[in-house]
Amino acid sequence: MYTRPDDVLGDWVRGINESEINHVLELYDVNCTFLPTFSPHLHNTQKEITSYFKKFISRPNVSVSLRSGTMKTQHLGASIFVLIGIYDFRFDIGGRPLSFRSRFTFVIDTSKSRPIQHHHSSQIPRLLESGRQAGE
Repeated sequence: MYTRPDDVLGDWVRGINESEINHVLELYDVNCTFLPTFSPHLHNTQKEITSYFKKFISRPNVSVSLRSGTMKTQHLGASIFVLIGIYDFRFDIGGRPLSFRSRFTFVIDTSKSRPIQHHHSSQIPRLLESGRQAGE
């Protein structure tokens, strides 16, 4: 069990960066809903979430890092929290390292052994007019 929701996110980041797929999967509740960054589909079964992460973590040099100062925590009551923020995914495509700035929302229940109840992540769109990231 966790006492702080940001510890859940820290474990999730560490699991991705160390390619510990089982650790990452154990963080997701069996009834979790998941809208991942690199899939157009809602994943809401353990089989779908497992399939997504097996494919994702198999990418060459995959990593994720939190953007400093972007995370906000909302306490919804009891042991329920919402974490929002920005992270950067990195991995190689065709031998080239690429980075994908993405926003996230996690709904965390720290009273559960599998605390992630919902996870949504999407790439931040680029503004075509200025070439800058949205929100900059």
